Amino acid sequence: MGLKIQHLQGEVKSVSKKAVVLIAGQENVFAIPDIDHSDILDDTIEWVLISQNKKDIKSRITKKSDENYTVTIDNLTSGSYSYHLKASYISIKKKKKTITTDTICISGDCPPRILNISSSVTGELNPGNSIKVDATLEGLNANDLLLEVYSQTGDKQKKIHTVKEKCIEGKISFSIDGSKTAKWKPKPKETELQILIKLFDKSNKKYLCYE
Repeated sequence: MGLKIQHLQGEVKSVSKKAVVLIAGQENVFAIPDIDHSDILDDTIEWVLISQNKKDIKSRITKKSDENYTVTIDNLTSGSYSYHLKASYISIKKKKKTITTDTICISGDCPPRILNISSSVTGELNPGNSIKVDATLEGLNANDLLLEVYSQTGDKQKKIHTVKEKCIEGKISFSIDGSKTAKWKPKPKETELQILIKLFDKSNKKYLCYE
């Protein structure tokens, strides 16, 4: 068993030995309580925050062995996405071997919502025209989202198309080619198709609100 990183302070939604879900925007403190300070070369520990796929280093910082590590997850990067936090030091007693802690997963939590949304279509669509929708979202990083397109006549709605995309750090874009919309026919005696666009979060099984 390796050394354990522990959450010491800050607002959280949940804590376990391997994962911590932080409240977005709040500073949280982590430390290595069981470390042997006399075993550390130059009395320094390197803390590394790694991407969910473990391929990219998001943050690397060196601190004294008695200093804690602090991290804040903002609203745009909160959601299903988890970072990996680990720390390492050079051991004097083990012939300058690198000792690395067990990894702990860190994610952020905040109410999911749409910050802003823009579309190439504003309510009416000529069949054969392409559609592009861009949105900025909070609390949905790495969540799978569905763009649902409905035809609307009065109060009646009918789903006519669905597109799936993943939110990346608060940004998401949906595109529907004109070859798809060409099949969406307006009612007889109408020249344009009235449409309604909705965003559905598959992770939470809820439609998103625009605030």
